[in-house]
Amino acid sequence: MQTDESTLATATRHVAEGERIVARQQAMIARLNASGAPTLDAEQTLQVFETTLAIFKRHRDDLLARPHGVDHLKTEERDVT
Repeated sequence: MQTDESTLATATRHVAEGERIVARQQAMIARLNASGAPTLDAEQTLQVFETTLAIFKRHRDDLLARPHGVDHLKTEERDVT
C-alpha cells in the first residue's frame, strides 16, 4: 500500500519519465527525417507516448486538486496491491 505522499511522488515520477520518453522519441523522428528514413512508425509511437503522458499528467493533477491534497484517496485506490 502506498502512502498519500508516495502516490503523488509516483505520479510525478511518471510524468517526468513520460516527458523524457516523448523528448527522446521526438529526437529520433528528427534524426530519421534528417537521414531521409521513413518516420510513420516512429510518429505513431510518439502519439501513443503523448497520449500516455497526458493520462499521467491528468492523474497527477487530479491528485493535486483534491480538496485536502492526496490524503483523502478512495479506499480502493489505497488498497491496490
